[in-house]
Amino acid sequence: MPIIHDGYFRLHKLPMGPYDNNAYIISNPTQQECYIVDVPDNPMAILKEVGNYTVKGILITHNHFDHLVGLADVKKATEAPIWTHEADKHSLFDKDNVLEQGMTLLLGSIELQVFHTPGHTQGSVCFLADNHLISGDTIFPGGPGRTNNPSDFAQIVSSIKNLLLTIGNDITVYPGHGSNTTISDTRKELAIFESNSHPASLCGDVQWITGN
Repeated sequence: MPIIHDGYFRLHKLPMGPYDNNAYIISNPTQQECYIVDVPDNPMAILKEVGNYTVKGILITHNHFDHLVGLADVKKATEAPIWTHEADKHSLFDKDNVLEQGMTLLLGSIELQVFHTPGHTQGSVCFLADNHLISGDTIFPGGPGRTNNPSDFAQIVSSIKNLLLTIGNDITVYPGHGSNTTISDTRKELAIFESNSHPASLCGDVQWITGN
């Protein structure tokens, strides 16, 4: 089973789909409840991992299609509310469950903190449980998420610097695609990036070390 943390809560990481997406399940084994974070292209694998746990909510890090392919099936099977940031509302999403900066979602005694981190999209959010950060497409190993223009790139850097780097170094980061990283590594890589000059037009898939 893809359990990557097993303590007073469990964190499951499920790689899936043609874009190497990750779905996550944060579960409380004592109360047999969980949250699902993102629903890529294998809803049956997500539902199998959930098992007989009650799904308290389906949390969406941002509204790009590859993170939502399985949403309709998972919603139908669990009847759980869908949570997303107001800026990333989508016709498939519930209208009354809005994620906001500073919000705390509860799973029994487990606290899940919400960080609004615009840049990749205007409604991008990350979720922190203890020292485990699910970052969606905001942070990856070696760089931030892809941005469409220089303004969005400046915004995602600000989100990372002014929010995510303030929560401490001893944080494992679980992105929306591929391998994990850490806040400590991101801090070091960003410092290297900021020690160099860069064109005002910089955006897209930027790497902290190479700057392009």
